[in-house]
Amino acid sequence: MGSDRVWRYTLVGTLLSLLAGVILIQLFRNQLNPKEVGYFIDQADGYARIPKIITPSRGLLYDRYGNELAGNTKVFEVGLELGRVRNPHTVALALNVLLGLDYSQVYETATKEPSAKLMYAVVADFVTKEQIDRLEKYKDDIEKTYGGSRNKDAPSLAGLVYAPHLQRSYPEKSLASNLLGFVNHKKSAGCENPDYNKNNYCYYSYSL
Repeated sequence: MGSDRVWRYTLVGTLLSLLAGVILIQLFRNQLNPKEVGYFIDQADGYARIPKIITPSRGLLYDRYGNELAGNTKVFEVGLELGRVRNPHTVALALNVLLGLDYSQVYETATKEPSAKLMYAVVADFVTKEQIDRLEKYKDDIEKTYGGSRNKDAPSLAGLVYAPHLQRSYPEKSLASNLLGFVNHKKSAGCENPDYNKNNYCYYSYSL
C-alpha cells in the first residue's frame, strides 16, 4: 500500500473520529443543560399525544307511546391542524363561502404558528353533514386541479379536518317542552330541566 493512500485513510479516519467526538460532546451538553432538556421534553410531549375530549352520547327520551321526544343527530366540528396548513387564504375563503364564517377570523387562526400548546384550533362547530359534503367536494376539486402543482401559493385545503359528534335533537319540536326545556348552541343561563348538561351548553334551538 502506497504512503499516499495511507495518508488519505489516516486523514479520513481522523476527521470521522473528530466528528463522532463533536456529536458525543453535544449530546452530553444537551443532557446537562436544563434549558435544552426542558425544550426537548416539551417538543416530545407536544408530538407524542393529541388532546381530545370524548363526550358520551346522551340518552334517548320517549313518551308513553314510544314516540321519541329527545334524541341525537350527528354534526361536525371543523378545525385546523396548524402545522399542515399550506394556503390560509384558500382555507379562509372556502369556510367563508361554504360555512358563512368570518374570513378575517379564520385567516388569522390559519396563520398562527403551531406550538406544543397550540397544534389544533376549532373554527366551527355544529356543522351539518350537507355542509361537510360540500367542503369535501370542493376539496376534491382543488386536489384534482392543483394536486401536482409545485407552486407554494397553489390553492390547498391541507390542514382542514372534521370531527363528528352528537347534537341533541327534538323530533317532536315543542311537545313536552315544559319538561324537556329548550336549548341552543351557545352558553345560556337557566335551562334547568332533566335534559340539561353540566357544562351549561345547549345543543338545539326552536321556538315554543
